[in-house]
Amino acid sequence: MLEIKIDHFLDYCKVSNFATRSIQSLRVRLNEFARFLDKVPVDSLQAISYKHLKEFITQYQSPSIHVRKAR
Repeated sequence: MLEIKIDHFLDYCKVSNFATRSIQSLRVRLNEFARFLDKVPVDSLQAISYKHLKEFITQYQSPSIHVRKAR
């Protein structure tokens, strides 16, 4: 669902001169979020709620505090 939008956003980051490591970090976190959304019942991007974001940040794959901060 999000793959094309993630690619477009990362392309924008490259054009906007984001640091390479920042882009790599964003790629990892956004792809994790896409995998998370594949497991929850969401039909569209508009259906993603604050509850979904909070669940991803705090609970998906039992993240450490460092991963939570990065998300």
